[in-house]
Amino acid sequence: MDSGAIQLRAAGPADVEAIVRVHLAAFPDFFLSRLGAGFLRQLYRTFVQDPDGICLVAHCAAAGETSRIVGFIAGSSAPAMLFRRALLHRGVAFAWAATFALLRHPLVVGRRLAAAVRYRGDPPAGQIGSGALLSSLGVAPEARQLGVGRQLVDAFCAVARDSKLKSVYLTTDNRDNEGVNRFYRSLGFELSATTTRSDGRIMNTYVKSI
Repeated sequence: MDSGAIQLRAAGPADVEAIVRVHLAAFPDFFLSRLGAGFLRQLYRTFVQDPDGICLVAHCAAAGETSRIVGFIAGSSAPAMLFRRALLHRGVAFAWAATFALLRHPLVVGRRLAAAVRYRGDPPAGQIGSGALLSSLGVAPEARQLGVGRQLVDAFCAVARDSKLKSVYLTTDNRDNEGVNRFYRSLGFELSATTTRSDGRIMNTYVKSI
């Protein structure tokens, strides 16, 4: 696979299964992956189908190969509204999908899910209503080092700019995550704040003016 074979496009409902596969391959030990494929399906259906969702995929279209999705990026131009609608319309489906993980680890999963119910995108000061939330970026292991993540972030910023927004923001884990933090800084994101969430996680918030 070479970088010239990568093409980007808006994601559709038929892409959700491939997005979930990439997520699980890219983040095998992360909390959302431990909640299972069913939970991830509900999450990415939200980003794909919600009117304020932004979801793009990168796919390989090399000659002689079947085109396949090797990366994705998901977020929202109005995260507070998107997460409110997700809770209203998909809350039961999210809860059902997380049941097995909750039964196995009730304290840890319960605390994180309680924080998720209250989550509305947590925009940094000065960005409320003017910034797009970049919620998730995943690249398949075989497509790393090809610039797929950078292309997806650039495309996401372009969509946000076309929506008349002024910035893109995101949060990353502050613990043992320097590679990810360095990646976003290299793309022009600046550290806005470091905060502790209600579930105890220490998070960095980055913002990029667009």
